[in-house]
Amino acid sequence: MIRQSVAGIFSTGAEVPCLIFVDFDHTLLGGNSTELFIANSRPFAVVSVLNFLVRKCIPWRLVRTRNWFRLRDYAFCRLLFTLLPHNLERWREMGPAIFEQLRNFELEEVLEPMPQRRISIVTFGMEAIVKPMLRGSRWEQVDILATPRVTSLSYFSNGKLEMARHAYGDEALAKSMLITDSEDDLDLLQAVGRPVLIVPHGAPRHGRH
Repeated sequence: MIRQSVAGIFSTGAEVPCLIFVDFDHTLLGGNSTELFIANSRPFAVVSVLNFLVRKCIPWRLVRTRNWFRLRDYAFCRLLFTLLPHNLERWREMGPAIFEQLRNFELEEVLEPMPQRRISIVTFGMEAIVKPMLRGSRWEQVDILATPRVTSLSYFSNGKLEMARHAYGDEALAKSMLITDSEDDLDLLQAVGRPVLIVPHGAPRHGRH
């Protein structure tokens, strides 16, 4: 699938989709929300040790799930929530400022005419991390499909298609658009009526295609 510019998302005369799915990390946000939360968690020394033990030492690749790295990051964040809960409150305070600094204003401008009820953010990021970042922005009221704080192991075997299908159904997906930077979203890209693959937000301009 060929990547295209944000400016070319809506072609002249094209029918407006009934629903627009928007990826979060590197699409609406110029970064990875999970990594940003981890990097801003304190105390830094404790977080660094836990990060090494949980994400580096445990052989997550041996877990029988296709998206083992999502399970790894989820498990680590849940551990931080439990052992260092003050970081969630800290994140509620600093998250909006981080989003403001890294938000994709070009994409927001393109989507400005669209009613909020027709936009849904779909992300593998954790709801407890993503939602606080959107506080005070135009995205605060849109529907957000994200990884819940408590979920099952089977959740990590699925892609975004299952998240969207469960929420809206196949008929709505066929009339919808997905805007994402990631080819890992291929399942949902193939299911929607109008798939849009864009250059990751914040990526260096040289070497883009």
